[in-house]
Amino acid sequence: MEELFMRDERNPLITAVDLPYQANTVFNAGAADLGDEVLLLLRVESCSGRSHLIVARSTDGVTGWEIEDRALLHAKQA
Repeated sequence: MEELFMRDERNPLITAVDLPYQANTVFNAGAADLGDEVLLLLRVESCSGRSHLIVARSTDGVTGWEIEDRALLHAKQA
């Protein structure tokens, strides 16, 4: 059976250090190849422990990631 997903040998990873703000960690992203760019929807844990989603874009899906500095979606505070 052919592999459904294959990790690029360059092992492109986005971590909290790559974000334009402080955060605890970045979890697995959802990815979409849009033809002229690759879009990631990243789940980020803030320093307060709450999760939010942000968008990252790259033309080749490996380098040059442009990461939004504002959440696309975040949890409502109680």
